[in-house]
Amino acid sequence: MESAETEKLTPAGYLPRVIDGRLEKMLKSFGGVEITGAKWCGKTWTALAHAASFDTLVSEPTRLAALTDPMLVLEGAEPHLVDEWQEVPSIWDAARNRIDTNANRKGQIILTGSCQPKDERIHHSGTGRIARLRMRPMSLYETGDSNGTVSLKGLFDGVFNPTRNKTEVADIARWCCRGGWPSVLGMDDEFALETPVEYINSVLEVSIPKLEKTPETARRLMKALAMNVSQAVTYETLAKDMGYGEEETPHRVTVESYLEALERLFIIEDLKGWEPPLRAMFARSQNAISSTPPSLRL
Repeated sequence: MESAETEKLTPAGYLPRVIDGRLEKMLKSFGGVEITGAKWCGKTWTALAHAASFDTLVSEPTRLAALTDPMLVLEGAEPHLVDEWQEVPSIWDAARNRIDTNANRKGQIILTGSCQPKDERIHHSGTGRIARLRMRPMSLYETGDSNGTVSLKGLFDGVFNPTRNKTEVADIARWCCRGGWPSVLGMDDEFALETPVEYINSVLEVSIPKLEKTPETARRLMKALAMNVSQAVTYETLAKDMGYGEEETPHRVTVESYLEALERLFIIEDLKGWEPPLRAMFARSQNAISSTPPSLRL
């Protein structure tokens, strides 16, 4: 087990992330915080920047110790980080119990995970004890490719500072293909573009089999999803595109099962439609009522 009694374990060269402020706030509000997200997106480095000690279940001796007694990997200066906790799902309940034992003292534990566990050994939700944060690959502002002059939040707040940028279409295409992986920063495109390819290969060859799924079926589904990106696609369409050129197409149940696996690995994420705030809907209904003739009101 690895630990350190230093004030913070911020890695050398760490670039601040948007999630830093939210994580700091959650650590002051809850006994524990779980950071989830795709592999390589920077969860561990961000967690280390806020932790005083850590254990990683990537280490086989540490994982074996946790299997013997989960409490063994929860000891250390607070906040104590347990990296890739889903490798030993019983750690979740142990962390919750530890937080309760310490009277729900704030900022005790940070958990990071790159796969949502589906294990019967998790008995408690952690509600009120462990907050959840979702982390994604770096934005263009985080990588330094955007100066952040125009803010989406600012636009909603009525603030807009016009600016010119020399960005070209080729730059945007390169950023999309490269992705927001911290490991590619500062690399030439020739080498940075290898990372997404290797990432997909790692998911298919390592992560998918761990979920008892077939890599080839997962690959076909990922291709079908790519063909239908940015549109509301049905299970039937995905099954048809997965079976392109084949005599048989996958069953709907198979498609659903593999979609769930990709969601658990944070490979795909539904883009929800825009929904107006409830308060705005209420205001509109009130306006409608006030403009309705009294004789027509209930």
